[in-house]
Amino acid sequence: MNLLKIVGIFCLMLGSKISAMENKPSNASTKKPLGIYFGGFGGWGFSSADVSQKGMAFLPASSGGTLSVDAKGSSKDSGFGFGGLHLGYEWNGISYIVPAIELEGFYYAGTQKADDLVNDSIRLSHHDFSDTFPMRVGTILVNGLIAYSNQYLIPYLGVGVGAGITSIHDADSKQIKPLEVGINHFNSDTSSSNTTFACQAKGGFRFPITTYFRPFIEYRFLYFSPLNYTFGSTQYPTHSSTSSWEVRFSQFYQNLFSVGMDFTF
Repeated sequence: MNLLKIVGIFCLMLGSKISAMENKPSNASTKKPLGIYFGGFGGWGFSSADVSQKGMAFLPASSGGTLSVDAKGSSKDSGFGFGGLHLGYEWNGISYIVPAIELEGFYYAGTQKADDLVNDSIRLSHHDFSDTFPMRVGTILVNGLIAYSNQYLIPYLGVGVGAGITSIHDADSKQIKPLEVGINHFNSDTSSSNTTFACQAKGGFRFPITTYFRPFIEYRFLYFSPLNYTFGSTQYPTHSSTSSWEVRFSQFYQNLFSVGMDFTF
């Protein structure tokens, strides 16, 4: 009988403990400490842009004299890897809504290919170019974010503004119609660089595995304002000389997919 009483008292105490745990407010267990966080990320991206190439070809008078070139088309790439870092700060919002601000930078190297730049000319039935631009791109942005913080999954959205820093090395411009073999129209200077305005929208999901450790997956759409580059004139003993070439990338769009890890302090 005494044993039954002891078991009964134990069960009563256990039931009271479970009830107290169930009625405990959940805020303390689901909300992580707010403050500074640091993270790294990497992934894969794709980009595209409209491209134009302008210059003057100094043809002899017997061939009609100086020819204006304004070839237009579009570029695309086969994809590129990228990586970056960000440093941010989160602070208390309303309920589980957490705003944040972060400084972010990332880098990639990829090749833009414009396979069919068409120059409309009444003097030539065809005057088309195929261009290759090995490009290195660094981006620095200040982002504002808003997240819904809970213990299972943290969705978030953000927008950012900043600068894109680009450089092109070993650019190549071949005339494909009519075909000119072994001629790079940028041959006297195949490098150029430019800095432009950048903005982005991004969104993703964080996974709060522990209080201070959260992997994430992310998509971002990155936009650069038009980029202008100047390449060298065409200089070959067997080819008519040209002016320097002006290349313009307009409406530069980049789609980036990444995974990463944040550490909170």
